[in-house]
Amino acid sequence: MPTLPLFELLPKAKPEPPIVTERKRHLSNYEKVLRRLRNGPATNVELNAICYRYGGRIHEMRVKGLHITTERLHDGVFVFTLKEQP
Repeated sequence: MPTLPLFELLPKAKPEPPIVTERKRHLSNYEKVLRRLRNGPATNVELNAICYRYGGRIHEMRVKGLHITTERLHDGVFVFTLKEQP
């Protein structure tokens, strides 16, 4: 007499559909810095308040083809300006 595996004796359960809830997506630091630069020139002090590693985000933007200039105002204060957007 053949024996059946135990899992074949159990009733088959229907998979439940996933629960989908609409969640508000948080902006990434990249998006926050880009949004700020689109509003006009920003100092490193302003960008540092948005994201501690704003320099990395600016580097990512430059790699993606955005033209961002840096101008020194005075000791330790720089202004970043987004010149063109693709």
